[in-house]
Parts: sequence; C-alpha cells; structure tokens
Amino acid sequence: MMPSAKSFVFLFAVAIVAGACAPQQKYYWGNYEEQLYGYYKDPEQLESLMLTLEQAIANAEEGQIEGASLDGENPPILAPGLYAEYGYLLMITNRPSEARRYFVREKESWPESSVLMNKMIAVIDRSSASPSTKGFFAKDGAPK
Repeated sequence: MMPSAKSFVFLFAVAIVAGACAPQQKYYWGNYEEQLYGYYKDPEQLESLMLTLEQAIANAEEGQIEGASLDGENPPILAPGLYAEYGYLLMITNRPSEARRYFVREKESWPESSVLMNKMIAVIDRSSASPSTKGFFAKDGAPK
C-alpha cells in the first residue's frame, strides 16, 4: 500500500519543522560564559578565564569548533568581543604587546568595534611610551 499524498505532505512538514528546531549556532563562545561567571564570583579564577578564552580562540582559528557542520557549510565563527576580552585580560595582567595584538584582531574581525579598539590601543601606546608607568592600573585597581 502506497502512502497517500496527505501522509507524504505531513511527513515532509514534520521533517522541516524538526530541522528548523535544531540549534543553529552562528557564533562560537566556547565555555566563556560559565568561566566569566566563575571569575565574577571569585576573581582568583582569572587564569582559568584566560585559558578558556585562549582555547576558544585557538579552536575557532583552527576550525575545531564543537557542533560545527561536517560539510563546513556556514560553520560558527568566533563571537564578537572575545578577542577584545582576551586582550583586556592580557592588558590588566601587564602584557601590553600581546593585548595590543588582540585589540587589533578584534578591530579587523569586527569593524564596528573600531572606535573602542582604537581607544584601547591608544591606552596601551600611551602607557608604553611613558617609562615611568608600570602597568595600567594603580594598586587599588583603578586605571592610572
């Protein structure tokens, strides 16, 4: 017995709805959100947050993103702000040359971030030009 046209249409509609419900991941965040929350609760977890961001960036750049389609069609890309976030963490840990590289990468990847990234780069450049400045923050954590 052949399925009727109504059965075929119904099964086709169910397949389309089921496919549309599958999560479509446009941006790749890695484990960033959980680690950031942990860092906010316990600032001693800074190193763990930095490692998470570093790994997420490396995975995205190497195309090893969990959940990416095997055929490579529209794979998720590194989420906006992750280069900048990692750059900021490098900056507050007094690694300005590395921080500057990540701010530039953010600006190149997301041109809409240019204004903020240019300001962050200028902060690094000003601090690097001033030999009397050690670090970007005073002992109380406030910017210099």
